[in-house]
Amino acid sequence: MDTGGEEDLYHLAERLLMEVDDLLPILEGAVLLGFARVEEGDVRITPEGIHFAQADIAPRRLLFREAALKHILLFQQIANALAAKSDQSIPLALFRDILDEHFPDNEVQRQLEIALDWGRYSGLFTYDPESERLVMMAEPVAATALNRSEKAP
Repeated sequence: MDTGGEEDLYHLAERLLMEVDDLLPILEGAVLLGFARVEEGDVRITPEGIHFAQADIAPRRLLFREAALKHILLFQQIANALAAKSDQSIPLALFRDILDEHFPDNEVQRQLEIALDWGRYSGLFTYDPESERLVMMAEPVAATALNRSEKAP
């Protein structure tokens, strides 16, 4: 943000040519991931958010993955369940059942759709609609590239 990392929510929506109601779900995700904070109607980008925004595409996916695993319980549960399975796959129904105990059907579906989208984007897992299973993806290319560059002399 050109405003030092903080801006009024309504001014931000205006600058982005968006309705505030359309911006709120995006901000909710950014806050959930630790990339932004919203306080008293002002949006402030966090240092993690700045790092994410300035990163190239591959490292950005890795940063997203790390943030999701750090802040989102459902992602932690999925990652742990996948890692514990020898074939690194689990039925999506397992998480549908878990969420179903706490949320109405439409919210369960919404959360699962977001988890699937974010899982694919982050390279954590994908969904096989034929088997209706979540499948852990191999280590993302960004992680491999970052590990190599960190080990370079």
